[in-house]
Formats: sequence, structure tokens, C-alpha cells
Amino acid sequence: MRITAGTHRNRKLLVPKGKAVRPTPEAQRERLFNMVQHLVEEAEVLDLYAGSGALSFEALSRGATSATAIEKSRESIRCIRSNAETLSFSDQLTLHCGDVLTLLPKLARRNRQFNLIFADPPFEEKRNEQYLTQDTLETIDRLGLLAPGGICFIEHATHLPLNEEPLQRLVRVSSRKTGDSTIDRFEIREESSSNF
Repeated sequence: MRITAGTHRNRKLLVPKGKAVRPTPEAQRERLFNMVQHLVEEAEVLDLYAGSGALSFEALSRGATSATAIEKSRESIRCIRSNAETLSFSDQLTLHCGDVLTLLPKLARRNRQFNLIFADPPFEEKRNEQYLTQDTLETIDRLGLLAPGGICFIEHATHLPLNEEPLQRLVRVSSRKTGDSTIDRFEIREESSSNF
């Protein structure tokens, strides 16, 4: 797996072993970032369920000021740290090991807001993935973690659509199906647009 553009284009990334991590494919990552390149430069990025950290490193390569990544797998954390050191991004990456829903309120208490938020909760058969994804979206919304003019992308299993009725600040402006998953784009209601 490689970074698709920016200062570290074509640099390889380590990926944690096992089926639990589903790295965003290069072509999909490139399309996603090309659409929001105007926001990436000097952005503060939040990468939830970070896995390999590919989204964080793609953002930093493309000019983001900083990336905050949250991941609970120790093996994934080791992989992200190794990638950060290899790419010389350690100073721009803040890495938290733990549960996303537990750590997000701590970020909010520090008055953190992010221009780009990526959330890709695990697709797990043994738990209700729909509730985990829905809770993540509602927590981002309730805590006001998305900065004005920012964009939140959340990926979920296509057969488990997200409900936006409980949301206060965020509105879904588009959805894009990619295989068995769908990426929904959310923006703050007052500044929503239909471009995806």
C-alpha cells in the first residue's frame, strides 16, 4: 500500500496483519482526497479507527498541518508509529490508543475541532456494527468536533444505513457505494453542499 499524492507520493506503508484491518484502497483514497484537496492543505485531521494510519499519512503528505489518530489495536498502533517514524511525520501525528467513543469527549474538552474527519468503524459479525457506526456519528455531532466548513466521511456496511434524524448539527450531503460498503459525507447544516 502506498501514499497516492503529495510530498510522500508512492512511499510504502506498513499494514497490520490480519483480517480485522480493512485499509482504504489506494484508488478510493486518491478519489476521496482529490475531492477535498481544497480543505486538506493546513487542515487539522481526525482519523478514527485508524488501522494502518493511511488516511492520516495521506492527509499529511498532501499538506495537512496535523493528524490525530485513534486506534485501539496494539498491533495497529505499533504499525502507525513505525509508519510515522519512517515518513518523518511523528511531530505532526498525535496517536491515541483506546476506544473511540471514550476518547472523543476528551478531545472535545480540549476544544478541539477538525476540518476533516474520517471514521471507518470495524465491520464485525459478532457485534452490531450499525450501532457502533451510528454512535460514532452521533458523538461527533453532539460534541461539535467538526469545524465550520469541514467535512466528515463515515464508512459503513451498505446494508446497514445510517440514520440522520437524531443529528443536530450535521447533515448528509451525499453517499457513495464502494463494493459492500458506503461512504457518507456529512457537513454542518448551515454550510452543506451537494458536491461529492
